[in-house]
Amino acid sequence: MKRIVLDFVIILSIFILPWWISLPLIFIGLLVFEKYYEFFLYFIIFYNIHLIFVFKDNLNPIIFTILICALYFGFNYLKKFMIISKGKDLSKI
Repeated sequence: MKRIVLDFVIILSIFILPWWISLPLIFIGLLVFEKYYEFFLYFIIFYNIHLIFVFKDNLNPIIFTILICALYFGFNYLKKFMIISKGKDLSKI
C-alpha cells in the first residue's frame, strides 16, 4: 500500500511540482523499496517533461539512459550497506 501511495505522489509531483521536489521523491522510492523498477518509467517521463527544456541539445537520450541505468544499479549496490534496507541482517555487522 505504501508503494502505491508513493507511486501516485511521484506521478503527481512530476506533472505538477518543480523538478527539484520530484527528483528526491524518486530516489526515496528507490532507496526504500526493493526492486523499484518504476524508477525507469519515472525518469523517462521526467526527462521528457523537465530535462528536455533544461539541457536541450546537451544531453543525448542514449547517454541519459546509460546514466539512469548506472544510477539504478549503483543505488541497489549501495542499499546493501545501508541500515534502511529491509533485507539487511544487522546481526552480522
